[in-house]
Amino acid sequence: MLQEDPDLNKAVLNLNGYITKKDFINHNRYHFKKFQRIMFGILFILFIGINLYYLRDVEESIGVKGFLLFFGILISFIITSLLILWAKLVNRIRAGKEYTSDQLIKNEIFLTISPEEIQQKIRKSVSYFQWSDILSVHEQKDMFRLYISSNKAILIPKTFFKSQDEIEQLRSLIKETMSKEKIKFS
Repeated sequence: MLQEDPDLNKAVLNLNGYITKKDFINHNRYHFKKFQRIMFGILFILFIGINLYYLRDVEESIGVKGFLLFFGILISFIITSLLILWAKLVNRIRAGKEYTSDQLIKNEIFLTISPEEIQQKIRKSVSYFQWSDILSVHEQKDMFRLYISSNKAILIPKTFFKSQDEIEQLRSLIKETMSKEKIKFS
């Protein structure tokens, strides 16, 4: 009879659960957050540049120019904020529609995570990923995202875990198998 190594079993993490529409929308929100911040900065600077271009022809006192500059910056901020809010709303709607149309993501997902690999089983489909396949790992308050390409990630909502110890076990596995540059814990 084979004897099982207790340390080996402890290193293997078995998780399962369902990715909800809210989980998927949150993943998309996290995924596009950096892009939205960059776009905010670019649009804000662009609108300020437009204001400064038109302000250079104004032949008024410094006080009036200062007021017009302040007002232009305020308008630039408001317009940029509205555009970013609109982009967030569109992204949320798009993510919701994508979730609704994806029949596979609504099934129960089984994950077996070990120091060697990550096994993901959905219905009869089984995918194996080595840790070297993972480009980066991000942890948010409600999920882990393991990116296997720039736009594709293995989502592990924290509802998949039965205890805080399992979450800590995954964090430890990630720290042991991934380089620090690839880990982004919040």
